Amino acid sequence: MKSIEWLAGILEGEGTFSDVKSGSSGLYRTPLVALGMTDQDVVQEAAKICEVIGGRKIRVGRPLIKSGKISYTIYLTGLPAVRVMLAVLPYLGFRSTARIQAVLAAWNPKKYRQAVALKMELREQQSSFEE
Repeated sequence: MKSIEWLAGILEGEGTFSDVKSGSSGLYRTPLVALGMTDQDVVQEAAKICEVIGGRKIRVGRPLIKSGKISYTIYLTGLPAVRVMLAVLPYLGFRSTARIQAVLAAWNPKKYRQAVALKMELREQQSSFEE
């Protein structure tokens, strides 16, 4: 299996760090990590690493794109996405780091005690950097 550093490079170049509205009111923001490319072996390897880090089985989708090629995609949301973001964060450039920080700052976990605990830990880390 490839390394977290390798995953960081793939996500930096081809991936997306974002968030999506969730809940019926759309008041909650859920972190999202996505990767889409036509190289099946690369996406499958990235999915394996994300499964280990995120703790959830990742399904590789296969939509067709305009060129007629198959684009292989993975999506992680919620706590698994946060775990992947935190794992790759030390290896990313300025723009991706800033994007992840913005996503995590807007994240408002609504369900899971574990997610709420992680959010509190993130707030404590941010305040220690600001001091």
